Order: sequence, then structure tokens, then C-alpha cells
Amino acid sequence: MTTNRVLRGVPEGGQFAATKHAEPDVTLAPAPTYDAEAVAKGILRDVRDYNTSRDNEMYYATYEAIRAGKTSYQGFLDGLIAKNHGGRCEQHEHDADHSPERYCRDCRIAFMVEARTNPKPLPSPRGVVPVRQAHHHLTREQLSREYDPATKTENTTTKVTGDEKFEAAIRRLFDAPDDAPVEIIQEDCEYGTDWTRETDSEITVKCGDREATYSYLGALMQDLDRKDRNPEAMALRFMRAVDGERPLLNGIAAVYLDRGEHRDPEPVFGKIRDVFSGRDASMDFLYLDGRQDYIHFNQVAAILETDQSSEYNETD
Repeated sequence: MTTNRVLRGVPEGGQFAATKHAEPDVTLAPAPTYDAEAVAKGILRDVRDYNTSRDNEMYYATYEAIRAGKTSYQGFLDGLIAKNHGGRCEQHEHDADHSPERYCRDCRIAFMVEARTNPKPLPSPRGVVPVRQAHHHLTREQLSREYDPATKTENTTTKVTGDEKFEAAIRRLFDAPDDAPVEIIQEDCEYGTDWTRETDSEITVKCGDREATYSYLGALMQDLDRKDRNPEAMALRFMRAVDGERPLLNGIAAVYLDRGEHRDPEPVFGKIRDVFSGRDASMDFLYLDGRQDYIHFNQVAAILETDQSSEYNETD
């Protein structure tokens, strides 16, 4: 009888030779790109700032449970993630309303969770991006100068005039007729020691039957820019106000905030929930991460549409 043997040192063969198998496919869930504790603390802090009874209860009860060892920041966040349906609660997941977080607390919290655990690319503004205020050619004529040697105080009164374009912008700002006279008077008070001098300024603008005062000329220029861009009208369109200009809008707005006369305005992105008109006009603004803020219109240079906004269909 002939027996086939595998010689010593030959790597394969024989009745006890290993059989080759393909490695099983193993799919691992991607590691979170966020710090769970930091996200959980941020959500709790921002929920508390809404200052409703339910939000306050959630804030204090969660911290108490964490201190008692009944849960953790990771466990708290996991519970919120389980209730998040693409930035909405389960009830409004497929709702036709574009902004249920305006009235639904659970959607508001889901909006926070989605933005902080699954962030999307920033929106791209559409339209003319605002830049720092245009510098009009102005001339100054000193009307008076008084110096008090006892107090070392100097008071100067100056008349400021501009070209036709500048005066036309002033008339638009004051809603004045095209032939209304424009008068700008700047009063400066310089005081202090011989080594440290300080100056206070007040600029009074009169046009037609209206008058306004500014602490510096840059503030007047900001008002001129805002009048031309009319951010309050855009805010009313985004909140879909009954008296807003048509077409109304929904989605994410780009709100450009003034950063001073030497810097271009910078955008923040979010949803405009409400608009408050009047002397201290402002808007209720929801940032992309779910934080709420009240932004005053005297800080806003312009509001633009984005690639994440669209016209609102009022027939739906």
C-alpha cells in the first residue's frame, strides 16, 4: 500500500492542514466627532436660558441625577439623540411646517441636538454681501471754539456738509422730501490733563421736521447703509409676517452684524422667529446650534437669503 505523506517543513497538506477562510466583514460605527460632555452641558445651559418652567425643571433635574450617579452626561445626551428625528421631534418629523421649533419645545431641543452632534456645512449667502460703510466726501466748517483755561476744557462746534449723494441718503433715512434741507452739526468737548486728553462728541442731524443725534459719524453712516438695505423688512419676510413684503421666505437667513467702521460686517446664520418693532427694534433669532438670542436692528447691516432658504408657498 502506498501512502502519500507530506514531508516535514511543507506548509500545507495532510489531514490536519488548516483550511483557509475569508475574514468576516466587520463594520464599526464611526467615532463621534464631538465631546459628549461638552455638548450635553451646552444644551443644558442653553435650555435653561429659555427660562420656562419645563426647561428649568429639565436643567436642575438632570444635574441632580448626574451628581447622584443615576445618569451621566453621555447617558443624558444619548437619550436626547434617541428622540431626535433630523432636528425634529417624532410628532413633527414629517410635518409640512418648515419651522416647528418655533412653537414645539421638543423640536427646539431636537434642533439643538442635530446641530451639535451632526453639524452640516454652513449656508452660502445669496445677494450682495455688505461691506463696511462707504466713505462720503465731507467738508467741515468750524463755527465756534471756546477754551476755558481754568478747567482746561475746549468746546468746538463744526458744521458738516456732504455731496448730493450724501444728502440724498440723509433724506431717505429721514423719509423727507427731495428738497428738504439737511443740517449736520458736530459738537466736540475735549477735557482732561495736559498729558491725557479725552473727547466727547455729539452729532445732531436735522432734515425736514425730524432730528436725530449720534455719538460719532460712523454711527450715522451705519444708519444710512441700513436704510438702503432695510434689514427689518427682510426679517419680516423670514418670519412670514402677515404684513411682510412678498414673497415671504423660510429657512436659514444670513444676518450681517456691524463690526465697526474699519471692518466688514460678519454673518451669523439661523432662523428669524419673531420681530419686535419700535424704538428699540429687535428680532428673536435662533442660531444654527439652537441658541436663542435677541439681536437689535441697530447692530444689523443687512439680511440675505442663503442656499438653505427658499420662497414660502402661501397656498399650501
